[in-house]
Amino acid sequence: PAHCIAGFPRLPASIMSAVSTLQLSSGTSMPVLGYGTWLTAAAEVAQGVKWAVESGYRLLDCAERYGNQKQIGEALSDLWKAGYKREDVFITSKLWNTRHDCPEESVRQTLQNLQLEYLDLYLIHFPEAFPRGASEIHSSTRQSIHPAIAGLT
Repeated sequence: PAHCIAGFPRLPASIMSAVSTLQLSSGTSMPVLGYGTWLTAAAEVAQGVKWAVESGYRLLDCAERYGNQKQIGEALSDLWKAGYKREDVFITSKLWNTRHDCPEESVRQTLQNLQLEYLDLYLIHFPEAFPRGASEIHSSTRQSIHPAIAGLT
């Protein structure tokens, strides 16, 4: 359809320019509408990120756990070369549960993968630390989280 590029919905410029923002305690404005990169295959995420920014999205949601930050970094580099400005795109990433013991190392790796000098927001992905090497949410954690999301992992 004319309103999509390879299945990616293009929102009208009037909508994207009217997207509201929230002001964080730091004074930084954060768009309330963003493009999420979860479940986007590494081979496809770069094009999705480019289309999102070209379509007017100004918030990108990334995470180490998604396994696609290097490809996102390549897309961002291409966007900056094309004239988009880093300061106009709010970029967030997340610290994975097995990395709570080394947040500085993790954020440095994220910055390297995304080819950025800074993140606008860095979140703890999930509030329970897991042992190094663990990849699944532990059964004790599953029992303590809401039943509607417990079976998603």
